[in-house]
Amino acid sequence: MAPRMELKQGPKSTAKPGSRGARITDEVFRNLCLWTGVGFFNRRLCAPAAKNRPHNTYLCFSRHCKFAKVFLGSSDSALAQNNLAFDILPATIPPVWAKKSSPLWAFKFCKPPGWGGKGNCWVEWRPARQQAVLVDTFKEVNLVRLQEATLKGGKKRLCIVLPDRMDETQNQELRLYDDNREEDDIEDGMTEFAGVLFADQGDKSAIGSPYFVIE
Repeated sequence: MAPRMELKQGPKSTAKPGSRGARITDEVFRNLCLWTGVGFFNRRLCAPAAKNRPHNTYLCFSRHCKFAKVFLGSSDSALAQNNLAFDILPATIPPVWAKKSSPLWAFKFCKPPGWGGKGNCWVEWRPARQQAVLVDTFKEVNLVRLQEATLKGGKKRLCIVLPDRMDETQNQELRLYDDNREEDDIEDGMTEFAGVLFADQGDKSAIGSPYFVIE
């Protein structure tokens, strides 16, 4: 189910009181985002390689697993996979005067043909269980903030922040962990791992990388 959008069509004398706009389909919503140039389409969420680890770490889903995993490999090897791509779409845009005026985003998995469970495509983040899963209904728990971070040396990265509506000090952030896999293991086919984690935002003692690029 696509995020609810209000389509303003101008006043009509026959309009019923309390009209709340029109509900649009996932495909129409995606096309609107494409037309306006807002969002990321068929892209991969990547935690770039570290100095001591030449491989990247990607968010992925597997056909026979209910929760998200990570894929380990180069950008070229990631391109060859069919289970790493997402549409990342704007879902809510607060007014500029709001304390946190950055938009909230939803991840929609680009499910490969033949996977089944056609409706289960929205990513639902479950930090209490240290999991991310695919669901068929778009809800507030699907929403995250893409928060820019600047690393030493000036490199720009994104943090995937799960905002707490009641207390911003309780925000969680997504982290991807590579299990310290060696390159020999990856070359032998050990490329997937249950390395999706969540931690308090800014917790420097937590394992995994909170810094991402969108490829």
